[in-house]
Amino acid sequence: VYIARRYKEARICLSSDKKLMKEMLHFTLMLVLAIFAKLFRDQGIVILVNLFFGLAINAAYAIAIQIKQVIDNFTSNFKQSVVPQLMSSYGENNIERMNKLIFSGTKITFFLTLLITCPIILESEYLLNLWLGKAPESSSMYTSLILLEFIIYSFPYFLVQTIHATSKLRKIQIITSSIYLFNTLCCYLALLIGANCYSVVYISIIISVLLLIISVKCVSDVIQFDVMYFYTNIVCKCVLVSALTFAVSMIPLFILDSSFLRLVFITILSSISLIFGGYCIALNKEERTLYRKVGGYIIGKIRFCK
Repeated sequence: VYIARRYKEARICLSSDKKLMKEMLHFTLMLVLAIFAKLFRDQGIVILVNLFFGLAINAAYAIAIQIKQVIDNFTSNFKQSVVPQLMSSYGENNIERMNKLIFSGTKITFFLTLLITCPIILESEYLLNLWLGKAPESSSMYTSLILLEFIIYSFPYFLVQTIHATSKLRKIQIITSSIYLFNTLCCYLALLIGANCYSVVYISIIISVLLLIISVKCVSDVIQFDVMYFYTNIVCKCVLVSALTFAVSMIPLFILDSSFLRLVFITILSSISLIFGGYCIALNKEERTLYRKVGGYIIGKIRFCK
């Protein structure tokens, strides 16, 4: 009541700006279209898996989806903190800062996702048995594949948010919604001709790569965006860091039997290789300087606490 009395912008009133209302309605409808298409894709695959393979495989798939959602909740806090800055940069017409936020945000999101998913992928069977006692058959493979898809999907997130900032949603939302529906159709056809239960995730992984390519193209159409820089300095370098991280983290798999100790070694090795690999390969000079400042600040706090 206080705010409404003090500021006329906060008072409820009928709008006569038909152009503004039309733009807002169009924006909302485009968002809803993509949300329902993704919902149809996600739930449609669950139904297809249940129809073709029964309850046991469906339970394994549901467990893998649940793990992905937990990890998504962890990384979403960082992602949500960057989005308002993207919106603000576009509102100020500061496209250079907007590009920097896209590049840095994509790299950090990728590294945060990889930090958690790498040990889980390599030790999925042990962790699932530790959690559930006896995990359903195929749950380990489903978990690894779905987390791989989730890692890939970390690339286009800020690209899509950038398009949201421009309000030019029509093109990407229609294409994205069509691809989600096409994904479900491909899964159905694959299962219909006798493909195995993992084929639905293989198809989704391919679709994730396709969405990345489309997102890059759509962003380059609405703002000044260096496509080649994104592919070579963001995507390729992140993939190289992930390959190095997985290669180093797999060493205990050949030396130790499945155990909690092996899980600890894999977690330590993946964290170290990701930190040093990301610093040396993926970060630019400005990001390395910030990285050292943050690292020094954290070390200083730890020493102060001691």
